[in-house]
Amino acid sequence: MLSACIVSAQNEIKISGTVLDDSMQYAVPFATVSVKQTATLSDVTGKFSLTVSADNADSIIFSCIGYENKKIPVRSFLSGAEQNIKLLRKIYELPPGTIHGLTSRTIIEIAIKKIPEIFVADTFYQEGFYRQYHEENNKYVRLIEAAITIENRAEKNNASLKTNERVLINHIRRSDNKERNDDEHGDHLIDLLEENPVYHSLGTVLNIKSLDLYRFYFDTTLTYPDSIYHIFYYSHDRTRDRYDRGEIFIDATSFAVLNFTIEEFKNDRPIRGENNLSGRYHWDFLSSRLVAEYKMKNGKMYTASLMKTYTHDLYDIKVYTKEFTVTECFELTLQRDIQSKPAVMQQYFSDFSNLYHRKYIYDAAFGKNYSIPGFYFQKSEVIKRDLEKNKKLEEQFLENGIE
Repeated sequence: MLSACIVSAQNEIKISGTVLDDSMQYAVPFATVSVKQTATLSDVTGKFSLTVSADNADSIIFSCIGYENKKIPVRSFLSGAEQNIKLLRKIYELPPGTIHGLTSRTIIEIAIKKIPEIFVADTFYQEGFYRQYHEENNKYVRLIEAAITIENRAEKNNASLKTNERVLINHIRRSDNKERNDDEHGDHLIDLLEENPVYHSLGTVLNIKSLDLYRFYFDTTLTYPDSIYHIFYYSHDRTRDRYDRGEIFIDATSFAVLNFTIEEFKNDRPIRGENNLSGRYHWDFLSSRLVAEYKMKNGKMYTASLMKTYTHDLYDIKVYTKEFTVTECFELTLQRDIQSKPAVMQQYFSDFSNLYHRKYIYDAAFGKNYSIPGFYFQKSEVIKRDLEKNKKLEEQFLENGIE
């Protein structure tokens, strides 16, 4: 049901309601409800609330992975009449034999069981490029880039895989630090490696014991080859402080996971939650997105990239007022797989990357010596615009690298 009322003093329209599947049998969680620059998400029960300007609002767009977008004029809600917002699934006729009688969940189960067989399960090394950049109250305030080598020690455990990772920082460069949030930072590179869903499946849909917490359905738009299964999923567990949805691409022949996306959102009404009251601020999680890509080489699957972004509100613990909204982006592109141990001494690998404080000698040929990928989550010119207000990035890299 959806209703609307006008707040005349502020000339605003407050809209609230529930997004439903067209079958009317269940709600659609995590649907995006947007009006121009304003947007919100429906919660795990499909409910949402949004206030928009009566002058600028034209229409409301309802969208969700696996459903057709729905556009409804704002004026339809001015009377305050209640109505159902029903989204149609994206369902198209499939060529015979595309699914071969397998349900989307069955395909996920097979893919999980295939992981120890298909993915590398030995000690191996990968060279790559890592980047992280921070946005604080809508301005980018920090950039760190590093050329790294990762030691992956993979082990089979109860028909699954788990790796212990160590890193070697070959070169590093940092911009000036313009963060006003002075809380201690974690080791984001190591944290990112430990969120690889194939090798660290606990808490994700790739954990065979967690499948009952999710619903699965096919993408049947045929935008991908018949040789690839494209499956959407979302959680219906309302007890945690966050819930998730995502999509998985699986090779239809080998059942290898090719691409895995996890989007997490804050649950405002958890039955059980987490409290983080250490440090000066309380970090209130809002949303995150993790994208993992994998590739085949010599008959085995390797991680090709790990990309993650997440957003928190920071509240001062003493007075509990919001001081910052922080978005952090972490991008790891793995460019070369090495089966044998690198020439570098083993002792130089570490369980900690310490990118915020690690001393380095600036390599003036950094851009020539390393294959530097483009930014994944944001345009480079936007980041440079904020970071280069007073000084070029190359100058910042150089000055911050002098020991």
